[in-house]
Amino acid sequence: MFTTTAPCGTPSGLFAAPVTGTTAKLNWTAVAGASYYQVRYRVFGAGSWTNGGTQAAPAVAKTITGLALATNYEWQVRAVCTGNAAGPWSVIDAFTTLSSKQAVDMETESLVNNVMVYPNPVRDLLTVEVTSEIAQNTVVKVFDMSGRLVKQIQANAEIGVNTLTVNLSDVASGVYQVQVFANDKLTHISKVNKQD
Repeated sequence: MFTTTAPCGTPSGLFAAPVTGTTAKLNWTAVAGASYYQVRYRVFGAGSWTNGGTQAAPAVAKTITGLALATNYEWQVRAVCTGNAAGPWSVIDAFTTLSSKQAVDMETESLVNNVMVYPNPVRDLLTVEVTSEIAQNTVVKVFDMSGRLVKQIQANAEIGVNTLTVNLSDVASGVYQVQVFANDKLTHISKVNKQD
């Protein structure tokens, strides 16, 4: 007689924040029964993965360092449960490092740039509402879960409330990451669920 172990689940809810020019904090949701997590990352589109190390449970975040400035990266995480049984790698999430080593403080930035993204889930038109205290160049980027840029719009935001619309009608259903940049600084990251 023998007893098999329960399968080790797959982490979900991946996002990277805060991101600087050379570091990124990678976050995910917990997996029941996980002993620790393994992280891997690579420059977007590169062939081989870089070992990002491990993180003991119950922590669900890992900071990676030594990244290149202004570079697109993709990453995955998997859980390792009792008996060193590794679960499957998660979906791929993506992030872009900044062009300088300055950190993005989301709380501080939200005072200057209050961003709302709605509706969620979205069918056709995604609204990005940016409340700004200064005139700025605003860029909205939408990435799929493989890290591929599927939509990008740019606008000159004025002081006050600015409403930008992203047409997602021709985008397949699924989960997408929305990144909002103000004068080349990343000020907002969120995820939206696109439905047909």
